[in-house]
Amino acid sequence: MPATFRSLAASDNDSGPGKGVEPAIACDARLLRRGLFENGYRELVMTGRHALAVLELPPIHKDPFDRMLLGQSIVEGINLVTADRMLARYSAPLRLV
Repeated sequence: MPATFRSLAASDNDSGPGKGVEPAIACDARLLRRGLFENGYRELVMTGRHALAVLELPPIHKDPFDRMLLGQSIVEGINLVTADRMLARYSAPLRLV
């Protein structure tokens, strides 16, 4: 299961009340993934080009996973939808929610 689904949903054993990781939304990640696929969404594989794009980013944000997502959005020219205001400081295709 991609890490984005893991961070969104509460169906995994590491998230939920008292587990240290609070989910962004309370849902079953498997159902969310299936619903997204049924509506035309696709998973985007992390590539070497994405990783190399991270090397060009200024050190504004320290979270390596978030920086990888940002590198992916830059290379692919797609918006990264996030609530992370630190990521919004980058000049990159991003939508702050």
